[in-house]
Amino acid sequence: MKKNAYVLALSLSVAALFLLSACDFKMVGEQGVVDFHPDDCGPYTLGCNFDKPVVVGGALEVRLDGNFGSSELSLRPEDSTIFSVKSSETGNPTRFTVEAVGVGGTHLMAVDEFGETVDQIFVETASFDGLRLRPFTNLPSEPESDVDGVQTFRVPQAKVVSFFVGPDVGDEWQGMGKLTFQLLSASEELKAAMDAEESNSVEDGFLVFRMPEGTHNLIVATADGALELELVLIAE
Repeated sequence: MKKNAYVLALSLSVAALFLLSACDFKMVGEQGVVDFHPDDCGPYTLGCNFDKPVVVGGALEVRLDGNFGSSELSLRPEDSTIFSVKSSETGNPTRFTVEAVGVGGTHLMAVDEFGETVDQIFVETASFDGLRLRPFTNLPSEPESDVDGVQTFRVPQAKVVSFFVGPDVGDEWQGMGKLTFQLLSASEELKAAMDAEESNSVEDGFLVFRMPEGTHNLIVATADGALELELVLIAE
């Protein structure tokens, strides 16, 4: 009975989390014609909002909506050194995948079949040079110590813990953009614990596991290996 209650509670927590992370906050274009909807911008953000900059290397989906008649709109960056844009793999002609490729700001322009800009929004990007942890379940909000970039957390033993890894863009997580991650190192006990949790997704930077006994080191890195985050987890 207790196990069923735990599974239900965790499932509801994860479902609520991903519903929240899927929330988008549209931005109305400067001409008031097109709504620009951000989506799939990285679960660590807990919501997509163009008021946040897009981290360099991060991607998001942008959907166009509005009263623009029968025109087939495409999305283009005014400055292609800041953003790259391509059609979404979803196949939806109103959705586009946008990736931040440089630091700065530029317009994302909704362009009709004649090459005319129907509407546009100004979006900024931000660089980052480190990763950080965003605790979600049964973890303290701040590490017990942070020495030379190695963060130590005391974690309830036998409890399911979960957290996000994301770019270090300030205390309020003011940034968005989907990144991919890899697990560089972890104890066999931690690997087994992560494998046992269906919602665990290292690639997305969402790590879930039941904390095993003892002290364990965990190293997560960006997919290209350029940035690493090392954690020491102590069961208590």
